[in-house]
Amino acid sequence: MISDSIPDLKRLTPREKLILATELWENFRDSDQDDGVNEAVYRVLEERFSAYRDDPSTAVTWDEFRKRLGKE
Repeated sequence: MISDSIPDLKRLTPREKLILATELWENFRDSDQDDGVNEAVYRVLEERFSAYRDDPSTAVTWDEFRKRLGKE
């Protein structure tokens, strides 16, 4: 996991992590590199992230997500 190689990430507050994730996504989205992700995937990700920003209470934890998938 990348976070294991950057120990300071674990010290970030949840708000700081959200800000970092947003900055990383925007940087990734705006890059000129061919990343192999098609436009349909970008649209879905943008829509979901926008919905989360509009109402963060709709988000679920990783544990809840795994339960919904039947992985726990």
